[in-house]
Amino acid sequence: MGIIDHAISRKDFLRASTAAAAVIAAAGVSGCSPRERTADEPASGKPRATICENDQLVLEGKGEWKPAICWSGAGCGGMCLNKAYVVDGVVVRSGTDNDHDDTEANPQWRACPRGRSKRQNVYGVERLKYPIKRKHWQPGGGENSNGHLRGVDEWERITWDEAIDLVGSEIKRIYDEYGPRSVLGQFAFDASAYSFFSKLGGFMQMNDTVSYGSYTPFVGPLGFGYMGEPGLPAMNDRLDLKNADYIVLDGCNPAWASAGNPMFYFQQARDAGTQYAYIGPSYNLTAAALDAKWIPLRNGTDTPFLLGVAYEMLRLEEEEGGIVDWEFLGKYCVGFDLEHMPDDATLDECFKDYVLGAYDGVPKTPEWASQFCGTPVEDFTWLARVMGKQNKTMFLFSFAGFRTNGSENLAQLIMTVACMGGHAGKSGHGFGPGAYGPFAANGGEMLVSPGLGRIGDIPNPLEECGIPTIVGWQAIVDGKYTSYDEGVLTGDCSVFHEPVEHELNIKMIYALQQNPLHSRGNGQLKGVEAFRKVEFVCTQDVFVSDTAMFSDIVLPIVSQWEGNWEPSEGDLVWPVGLIPLRGDVNGNRNKEILPVEHPVIKPLFEAKSDYWVQERLCEKVGIDPEELFPVSQVQFYFDIMAGATYRAPDGEYKRLFSIRQETADKYHVDNKPQDGGVMDLEEYFERGVFSVPRDDGYVFIKYGDFIEDPEGHPLETASGKFEIYCQAKADGLNRCQLSEEPIKPYANYFTPNSGYVSSFEDWEGKVPGKYPYLLYQPHYIRRAHTQNDGSTWLREALENPIFISAVDAEAKGVKTGDTVRVFNDYGQVLRQASVMASIMPGCVGLPHGAHFDLDESDPENPIDLAGSENMLQGPDHSNYLYSLSPYNTTLVDFERYDGGDIPRDCERDIAHIDFPEA
Repeated sequence: MGIIDHAISRKDFLRASTAAAAVIAAAGVSGCSPRERTADEPASGKPRATICENDQLVLEGKGEWKPAICWSGAGCGGMCLNKAYVVDGVVVRSGTDNDHDDTEANPQWRACPRGRSKRQNVYGVERLKYPIKRKHWQPGGGENSNGHLRGVDEWERITWDEAIDLVGSEIKRIYDEYGPRSVLGQFAFDASAYSFFSKLGGFMQMNDTVSYGSYTPFVGPLGFGYMGEPGLPAMNDRLDLKNADYIVLDGCNPAWASAGNPMFYFQQARDAGTQYAYIGPSYNLTAAALDAKWIPLRNGTDTPFLLGVAYEMLRLEEEEGGIVDWEFLGKYCVGFDLEHMPDDATLDECFKDYVLGAYDGVPKTPEWASQFCGTPVEDFTWLARVMGKQNKTMFLFSFAGFRTNGSENLAQLIMTVACMGGHAGKSGHGFGPGAYGPFAANGGEMLVSPGLGRIGDIPNPLEECGIPTIVGWQAIVDGKYTSYDEGVLTGDCSVFHEPVEHELNIKMIYALQQNPLHSRGNGQLKGVEAFRKVEFVCTQDVFVSDTAMFSDIVLPIVSQWEGNWEPSEGDLVWPVGLIPLRGDVNGNRNKEILPVEHPVIKPLFEAKSDYWVQERLCEKVGIDPEELFPVSQVQFYFDIMAGATYRAPDGEYKRLFSIRQETADKYHVDNKPQDGGVMDLEEYFERGVFSVPRDDGYVFIKYGDFIEDPEGHPLETASGKFEIYCQAKADGLNRCQLSEEPIKPYANYFTPNSGYVSSFEDWEGKVPGKYPYLLYQPHYIRRAHTQNDGSTWLREALENPIFISAVDAEAKGVKTGDTVRVFNDYGQVLRQASVMASIMPGCVGLPHGAHFDLDESDPENPIDLAGSENMLQGPDHSNYLYSLSPYNTTLVDFERYDGGDIPRDCERDIAHIDFPEA
């Protein structure tokens, strides 16, 4: 991809961010179908100046525009406003926010290509339409399961009565015969299934730190504060970005991962004069768009790199002065030097002396660090100056660097380097996860939140219910696993304990709008083996997924555009999804807006809601449905909207919506009329979003209260300060006994179990090993996790290649477009090569989220034709943290494939199920 002109307009950038604006238009993002190019048409692929049939419907006013939620927003953080043009109950065109001027205080919430392609999800071939059963599966377990046919068997269409009977009977049988520890449940943002299975006695789950990698266990004890909690969010407010002299982005690519407003906020700061640097293995689109200085860094080597930066800051401070903020370190931190140690310290060592080599005889110089990370020595010096106290600098990161082996000390080290320059609690200064999902480029507490609804929310009663994801599928196959912590999502290193052995006998896998065969476990081939071992697999989902293809029964669920509130017109359905059914105020969503979740069209095919399914299953297994679901979905939604609040200009949280009696009557709910809201609920339904105006002067500064008054507002750490020396971190990790060498209470370097060093057979002699390439897995503009993978528009506009350095490609005889086999001991995939000069040699990138297309024609050598990165994952756990999935330090090799070229994704069949006739 070429460099994008950094003066490009914001609206055009959303198309340019794909580096294929013309191709997108030709592929039909505007709504027209893909077409063949005529003989006299230029190869640029520019669309004809004609009006397609759907455009004509809009021009003639045959339908109406309705707000339509983008459910990719949970993955990218935008929650942008989509609009759907509906003619006779069918969405024929997609639009976005254009109802007001686009200002800093009140921006438009404009959709990216993922959001604009949502109607292809709703009507596409990947849509699940009817309840289906695998032909050779029968209830009862044992040989009736014919598990070896999962993924290759034929399908039978069944009725909903048959489906509920079969699923309910199997759930009851398995709980009665084997108990709750025989059930693996993987559920999305939905309390209905969670409470249902908890009521039955509980269930097992895959246990890891998911997207956050090694970040989550330590943020509390160190002083970060957990990123989603009120008052302790990720970073400064978006309105403060422009006050920074420098913004350093470590492993971030919001132009792909958060392509809507988050990228716009970064551009606004750029236009105001903020300078950018980008740290990572490739000069990506974000770096190009922000005119950032590229600091090349091999994936998984952030720790030695930042140790080198810390050393260089100390050197420059001694030689020049004005770099290290000693006053900040002394007042707000413990453990940087021996004069400021915490009271609970058991080791007479400090970070400063470690960096200078006092304890191991190895000063952590840029020359020492460069052997691992490949960064030029002069870049250490440049960044050390930028991080100095004379600059206003924000150090913002994604979680890419934390999804690596050997990253246990990375959070502490980022905090340490930032504190060395005094970059916390002040305007223009900061550090934190500033380019991830719901809080990308915009920190601070939720400014608008839903209320609570009347619904059962029963916690999982099982203790030790987490199977470590890093060995998850292997554990099911082997019937045993070892645990090291108590939580399903590790959130604090205090839960770590000595290794405990467990037996495991999973008989049922139940997935609700999750795709665990892709996103959990230790590789998809081992996952297939586990799926084929159990007695029953059921999936509830809107679309075909890897998990659905290997299930026994698949239940079709409505999309978030579908619903019905008229009792006379069928089952009551309301699309409640991105606002979790628990009314969770810290859900994965934008802090400034509350988008409408309102039906756009009636339910399609025979799809039902998750709520509806769990109600019927309650009846089947002997649970009173009203205990879990005391009100309808429509009533639940009205309850949480009635309790919604927003931050008013005076700083108080006040009622958001007024509700009129005629509105309650229209939707058949029992809410009483309420006044005092800033918006009428019907107006909200029509407008599609409530956006908190940002012109009241309020700008959130993370740690601001602490810096202003450290005694009155201490951090929630043992010392009340930033813990550069953190005894709790060291004690928690060392309890796990995963490594003979204890980890230090400060951020020290250790050789990762798997990573760049282990890519060599002989590190000292630099002899390459069996798998000499570091694989990183970028979040791609084409998908949000595995969502949108079936969009024909995005498939044509955006290839799903393997990104390869021009140096490595030349050595292998590979050119752009060649079919390449990428492989290691755990699996192999085929992809077209994209050869680029902007990737570090030794690093290759495979976008995250492709549905796998497993070719088992050679049972001894199965291969994925679609490029699923999880085919290459294995049980390679990190040195001290077992619940870390190290996606970005996967070791692979690649070669030009000698079996012929594979078709482009837009020419391949989309994962789908051919539904048989009833």
